[in-house]
Amino acid sequence: MSYSRWSNSTWYTFWLVQDPKTENRDTAIFCICGVCNFTAKELLDDVGKCIATLRDMDHKYTVEELNELKLYIFRFLDDVNKDYPK
Repeated sequence: MSYSRWSNSTWYTFWLVQDPKTENRDTAIFCICGVCNFTAKELLDDVGKCIATLRDMDHKYTVEELNELKLYIFRFLDDVNKDYPK
């Protein structure tokens, strides 16, 4: 599932499809295309740390762009919670 596309955003983000036998609440992958991937567990444990990792990789991102990315991350996490309830 795509959360953003380059045509209307700095970001192209999506839930990376995996084998349903191995994907679970922790291993679901949020892909920031061309930049990096994070597992749902990494994001759930510390979104701020993941954003900092991304920022450290490329300092050209504005605060607004990083805040926009957080919205997509939280949409992904909401979907993970719906698909893999506790």
